[in-house]
Amino acid sequence: MKLIKSINLQGSTATLCTLDMSKAFDKMSHYGLYIKLMELSIPRCFIDILICWDDKCIGVVSLGRLV
Repeated sequence: MKLIKSINLQGSTATLCTLDMSKAFDKMSHYGLYIKLMELSIPRCFIDILICWDDKCIGVVSLGRLV
C-alpha cells in the first residue's frame, strides 16, 4: 500500500501485469511439469523461476473495500 500511495502522491501511474497459470496447469502435477521441462533441456534458471512463481501464487477476494 505504501508504494501505491507514494506513486499516487507523485502524480504518476503504475501498470500491473500478472500471469495467471492456474487454469493452464490446474489439472496436472506441477512437479510432473518441471520434470518434463528438465527432460526437454529447458534451462534450470527458467524452471526455478516457474517454481518460485508457483510457490508464491495466492488468491485474494475482497468485498466492500480495497485491500
